[in-house]
Amino acid sequence: MRIFLLSLGTFLIFGSSIVAQEFHKGFCGATEQLNKRLLDPVFKQEFEASQELLNQAANEYKKEPMKRGVVYKIPIVFHVLHKGGIENISNEQIVDAVRILNRDFRKLNADTLGIHPAFKSLAADAEIEFVLATKAPNGKCFSGITRTLANSDTTDGFEQVKMIRNGNDVFRGEWSANKYLNVFICNDLGDGKAGYTYYPMNHIEMIYGGIWILHRFVGSFGTSSVTNSRAMTHEVGHWLNLSHVWGSTNEPGVSCGDDNVNDTPITKGWLYNCPVGPTNCTSGVVENVENYMEYSYCSKMFTLGQKARMIAALKSSVGGRNNLWTTTNLNNTGAANPQLCLVDFTSSSSVICQNETVTFNDVSYNNVTSWLWTFPDGTSSTIKSPTYTFSEPGTFTISLKVSNGTQTLSISKVFTIQKNLTLPYYEGFEKNINGPLISNWTVVNPEKNASFEVTSQAARSGVKSATLQNFGQNVKSVDELVSAPFDLTEINKDKLITLSFRYAYRKLKSTTREYLYVYLSNDCGVNWSSKLYLDGSRLSTIAEAASWKPSGALLGIESDPEWKTIHLKTIDAKYWQPGTRIKFMFKNDAVNGGNNLYLDDINLYAGSPSDSIVKLEEKDTTTASVLRHSFSTFKLFPNPVKDIVTIKNPNSNQPVEVEIADLVGKIHLVKELTSTNNEFNLSLEKLEKGTYIVVLKTGDVKEIQKIIKE
Repeated sequence: MRIFLLSLGTFLIFGSSIVAQEFHKGFCGATEQLNKRLLDPVFKQEFEASQELLNQAANEYKKEPMKRGVVYKIPIVFHVLHKGGIENISNEQIVDAVRILNRDFRKLNADTLGIHPAFKSLAADAEIEFVLATKAPNGKCFSGITRTLANSDTTDGFEQVKMIRNGNDVFRGEWSANKYLNVFICNDLGDGKAGYTYYPMNHIEMIYGGIWILHRFVGSFGTSSVTNSRAMTHEVGHWLNLSHVWGSTNEPGVSCGDDNVNDTPITKGWLYNCPVGPTNCTSGVVENVENYMEYSYCSKMFTLGQKARMIAALKSSVGGRNNLWTTTNLNNTGAANPQLCLVDFTSSSSVICQNETVTFNDVSYNNVTSWLWTFPDGTSSTIKSPTYTFSEPGTFTISLKVSNGTQTLSISKVFTIQKNLTLPYYEGFEKNINGPLISNWTVVNPEKNASFEVTSQAARSGVKSATLQNFGQNVKSVDELVSAPFDLTEINKDKLITLSFRYAYRKLKSTTREYLYVYLSNDCGVNWSSKLYLDGSRLSTIAEAASWKPSGALLGIESDPEWKTIHLKTIDAKYWQPGTRIKFMFKNDAVNGGNNLYLDDINLYAGSPSDSIVKLEEKDTTTASVLRHSFSTFKLFPNPVKDIVTIKNPNSNQPVEVEIADLVGKIHLVKELTSTNNEFNLSLEKLEKGTYIVVLKTGDVKEIQKIIKE
């Protein structure tokens, strides 16, 4: 007896020999995977014993009269394995996949009208339905969907299931295959496969009793399409012990074969081809090219014989399929009479701008039938996904009440509509505490690993900067730092707007290629345009194998080669309006990972590029002025220092007020210094050895530096 892992190759309808070759290459990988498992004599024996029992059950069921009106309901759970990309598909796309399964298995698909006359009377309502489970193994109410953030890009199915079992967001443990039909939605299955599963066998572990499917083949919209939408129907057929109509191989079109079902004629199988009434294998006998277990891509039916074989599998104890549809299991998994157990909603924007229209979407579960939204201006809505426009900045409350007809739940959420920032804008991160909460900036970290955060370990100006501790991160990590909105409507037509910033970075290896992008949006972040990117050696030509941080600026070096200054001048008139935002995006090396990045002195201002900071200084309660001052107004030397430090202010001979504090904030010295030659000597001999913060003030200039006492 030959046993095969059943897989569905990548479906691309081009009809060329090249596509067919790639298609078969995908199958080779699947067969090889199973053959490795069959090298285990225990596994092989169990697998073949299971098949023998299923064949006996199918033969016995053929002897019974076909009972109509008995519907077998199967609790189904979709486990989404993702890395924060498009493979993290929406709940709606998954619900659509369940709709299509039920349509196809209940023969409710409209295209049955076009079935070839030879098979119209054989087209079956399988009387099998699929219901999203709403209770996890521990009894927790959920939506029938789990999500797992992948920690690797493995295409090994067993490893993918381990990640889901140990890391999903609902219940971490075993989702037994005799209680749930588990569907593992992945980004890549290897070798071009679109999906695969196993025939039933006497194992109830989820790792043997589930279906693997690419996100592009789930449902009919989102990342999928109508063309790809029946891949799940095909795979569930395998899961219920149906082979391909040409037999248990993954090689359609090679030789005539049988699937052990009496009313599906012998065929070679059809690959991306749907001839009318083909009779290749038996003269005068039309082949069932429109069968769901074909690769013709015009599938639209199961036969009565296939229905009998699937129901025989459901009534068999092999793999625990006969427990799935029992009343007890339907109650225990929440597939019968789902309860309303959570009210929640999402918004289309995480940062909301003034005059922005936001879509709110209900994500409550289960079986919500009515909605009542209440908005700040007293208006309401009774649809699932209403929109609302926030005309003023401030803090507002949105409320939602949902019902399933017998139960009602409510929730309220507070939204802050940000006031647009104005020019000139300067960000040196000095007013932020260390960590990822950065005033006027949103940190985006889909992989939940290292993210942009404020640090006092390095800085170009002052004592703080923003850093992405990229050393040791997973490959292909993507991180973003996104600004609050700006209002640039006051910019004159003849003016320039410049974005200046400084960064420090080292490669991990000489071959490392990482990317720093700068994007702009003029619609509050709905759409983004790339304005700048630096990669590879344009970011840095220096490699550092250890976790790296810059040090020169904190030691008082005025022209620090560790930091580079970038001026972006392509902020044209289409951004001169409210809702303009800036985004820094960093992508690490796709093979080796990378090293750390630091950002400082982010400056947005009107005018030509300037190597001096441009910012608005409040002089009193009634006036304000735009000041430019050097990135390093003062020089402190030597640094480190033993006794006497010299402070030089090249821009002024005004008195300088000096305040020196330790790293916990204790002030050790306050003094005003005067000089006629712009240089001031200060004795530090009474200070203990260590690192100190030096605050220097003169006129309108205030600067913070670090100094090390030896």
